[in-house]
Amino acid sequence: MASPYSMDLRQRVVDVYKQENITQQALAERFKISTSSLKRYIRLDRERGDLSPQINGKGNQGRPGKIDEDGLLLIKHMVEENPTLTLSELGDIFYKKKKIKVGHSIMSRAVLKLKLRFKKLSKYAHERNRDDIKKTGKLF
Repeated sequence: MASPYSMDLRQRVVDVYKQENITQQALAERFKISTSSLKRYIRLDRERGDLSPQINGKGNQGRPGKIDEDGLLLIKHMVEENPTLTLSELGDIFYKKKKIKVGHSIMSRAVLKLKLRFKKLSKYAHERNRDDIKKTGKLF
């Protein structure tokens, strides 16, 4: 993502817009900025009186997630109780308990956020049938 324009440039653009009878298009070309940036600066000056850029945490947080902290704890406990659950099964159980339908990708991000393992246990360890394992009696 590109860094925001300096406060000095933002203020000069707004000052020229207020003082001169010039179109937004011409002013944007004059300062070599986009017209959308110019419109945003004018709107910020009108609404807030402050031209400072919004930094993450002040307004650019995006849409809140479907799974909150309580939901993450629930997922953690579900995986601790039964580590062989797949993401689809986790989603189904989560829906039954919280009445929030989540897809595979949302559940995957939640499991990653919790730093849980993806490796699933097999129903039968096929390695036990190998001759080298039978001789030594050790699995890896």
